[in-house]
Amino acid sequence: MGSSITYESLAGKLLIAAPHTDPDSYFARTVIYLAKYNHNEGAVGVVVNHPFPSSSSELIIKDCLKNDEVFSLEHTEAYVGGPIESERGFILHSHQTCSYYPSSIYSSSNVGLLKNISSEKSHPHKMFVFGYCGWRKEQLEAEIKRGYWFVLPLDNKIIFETTNAEKWDRALECLNISPIKYSNRSGNC
Repeated sequence: MGSSITYESLAGKLLIAAPHTDPDSYFARTVIYLAKYNHNEGAVGVVVNHPFPSSSSELIIKDCLKNDEVFSLEHTEAYVGGPIESERGFILHSHQTCSYYPSSIYSSSNVGLLKNISSEKSHPHKMFVFGYCGWRKEQLEAEIKRGYWFVLPLDNKIIFETTNAEKWDRALECLNISPIKYSNRSGNC
């Protein structure tokens, strides 16, 4: 898989955890949207299939820039995006009306935008994410070469229209990989 990947093109792709990932690992069965990638600097991504464990259907957000103004996020599911800066949040969203880039995803921590998008009941392609995943220079490339991750082109349907429990399976299916039949071992006959 590593030989067919152009590493300059990883930004905007999905990382899919390999089926042999330790089930107790943080990254077991994860689907990650790669928001930023630079071969010389590393990569930043967010897990898009681990909903935030909350007993409430509403998140309360505090805007520290506006004298601690508080507002709620309605109609927006929250996710654990990764272990780094888990107290920091931002929104992932897409604009279905954008004909030039129909599969683009945007991320922002702009509070005004967050308020606007979260109040739009008719905008189903959005999620609030706490934290992120990060890889230092050349770390992600090495993990892909070792078979820890598969790379899939961006698919908004997987991120926004597939249930969280099915996202990983659906992403592997798009790659024609069966988790049951997959083996990370190779050998000679």
